[in-house]
Amino acid sequence: MKKKILVLGLALMMAGVSACSAGNKATTNTESKQEDTKAEETKTEDTKQKETKAEDTKQEDTKAEDTKAEETKTEDTKQKDTKAEDTKTGESKKEEAKKADSKKDEVKFPEFTAKTVTGEDISSDVFKDSKLTVVNVWGSWCGPCVREIPELQKLYENMKDKNVNVIGLAQDAGSDMDAVKEVIEKNNVTYQNIVPEGVTEGFVMSLMAFPTTFFVDSEGNIVGSIQGARDLDGFTKIVEDLLANQA
Repeated sequence: MKKKILVLGLALMMAGVSACSAGNKATTNTESKQEDTKAEETKTEDTKQKETKAEDTKQEDTKAEDTKAEETKTEDTKQKDTKAEDTKTGESKKEEAKKADSKKDEVKFPEFTAKTVTGEDISSDVFKDSKLTVVNVWGSWCGPCVREIPELQKLYENMKDKNVNVIGLAQDAGSDMDAVKEVIEKNNVTYQNIVPEGVTEGFVMSLMAFPTTFFVDSEGNIVGSIQGARDLDGFTKIVEDLLANQA
């Protein structure tokens, strides 16, 4: 009987041990699964954080590139604007320099007061009345001078409407008035002819060739001159070119 009881006790102890082991094993398996789940969750969270960080980095890089592109565009625009302004300023300076050079090259016709061949008073103020005045210096003794006088009369008649005047400066009017008047009357000259005296006489005597013709603007500036005779077409072309330059 004692033997049976001992055997039964051992059997119960073994069953308890087995149950304990099974319980421990079940507990261990549960804990393992929990650890695996936690590890998976940790891994997933790390992955999400990495992806989020990568996305943030990508967005930041994109913003940086956009900012850089915008700055580059702005800088290019500024450079273009600066270049355009420099070009405009350069052109303006060139134009001003051109005008300054033009004024520097201007030569004034000598200011004078004198008499015409017909006895009228005349002065350098006569230039103010016209856009352009053709001043022809001639002599009754000069063949080419006398031959071009009819052409100058035609020019005078044709260019009145364009506010162009013609004046003669008869070199020998002071010494041979009759010869000068004869040429004027013979060619039906109606424009004024000046008798040289004082300043105008010195101006005429300084010339090296006859005829010499000067073109004077309304401010008394000599804007052109020629030596030798011309016909109507030759005079007309010169006058029209000078008028065009004044516009």
